[in-house]
This record gives sequence, structure tokens and C-alpha cells, in this order.
Amino acid sequence: LIDEESLIVPSETDIDTLFELAMRGNVNGIKKMLDDLEESDHSLKPFTIKVRKLADNFQVKQIREYIKDFQAKKI
Repeated sequence: LIDEESLIVPSETDIDTLFELAMRGNVNGIKKMLDDLEESDHSLKPFTIKVRKLADNFQVKQIREYIKDFQAKKI
């Protein structure tokens, strides 16, 4: 189980980009971005694994809701 409080999330810009991709239903774009995020920062792996699991099942609405939580926390 991933502890949401200690979870390291991408930058606000990356979160917004992921949200935009999810709004458009662009699952391939989301997966590509997750690959890039994992490559650039290994500490993001728990976050990317969670989002990738949703993307693999085409659960775009759940991705949006999950990411929206992180957008709300940064305000």
C-alpha cells in the first residue's frame, strides 16, 4: 500500500499536463509521459505505477480524479 502523504508526485506543470491528457482521454500520451517521468526521476515510480495501472485499464476518469487530488493539495 502506498502512503499518499509520503508519495512523491511530479511537478505542478507535469500534473497539469497529465490532467490535460486525461481530459482528452489520451491514454497513450499518459503512458508516454509516465515513461518520461520514471526515467527522469526514480522517486516518482510509486506515483507512475498507480497511474499506469489505471491507464492500462483505460480508467481515464479515475486518473483525472486521482490527479485532481494532487492539484488541490498544491493550492
